[in-house]
Amino acid sequence: MNFATLICILLLPLAFSSAMAQDFKGGLKGGFDLSQIDGDKLSGYHKGGLIFGAYINRKLTPKLNWQMEMIYIGKGSKKGINPDKNQFYYRRIAVDYVEIPVLLQFWADKIKTNLEVGLSVATLIRSKEEDGFGETTIIGPFRPFEIGSLVGINYIFTDQWSGTARLTYSLSPIAVDNKVLFTVWNRYGGSYNNVLEFTINYRVTSGQQ
Repeated sequence: MNFATLICILLLPLAFSSAMAQDFKGGLKGGFDLSQIDGDKLSGYHKGGLIFGAYINRKLTPKLNWQMEMIYIGKGSKKGINPDKNQFYYRRIAVDYVEIPVLLQFWADKIKTNLEVGLSVATLIRSKEEDGFGETTIIGPFRPFEIGSLVGINYIFTDQWSGTARLTYSLSPIAVDNKVLFTVWNRYGGSYNNVLEFTINYRVTSGQQ
């Protein structure tokens, strides 16, 4: 067990303790993501990953919430073999993180939806790059931390259940060696996580989102 995983396990009970305090709500979340890495020349949201963790939420005004999460999330990219599209090589990059997103949620009462924006800080816990011959180096080695941005919607099914869809994007390069060419970020150098997230959220404590 590495240091980042240990910190996550130790902090999760603290998140639940805070959630039970006055004015705070808390819960669990889980789901999946589809990801690509802008800058690796393996375009398309072809890499799937898991998401699970916990969150705490506080109402600031009748129309505005604050939320902090701690999640495990698998990101990366993948290009499979497809002779019909003249793809004869296999590439896969997997980068797994413990991530802490911090969000502001704007409540739209008529459609029972929170519109959310925020930032995140993530610690890399594992990385692997491979092709058809085994492990290799495609864009790595990877930076130990990632700063990201996110935007999403959170639809409220009931007082305790909701569903979230998000787009997250790196604000900092995720790889140490900025050698990748032919990207819209080329003038800055580097590679960037580009992720679509879909989760179901269970609120441990009841009350309006």
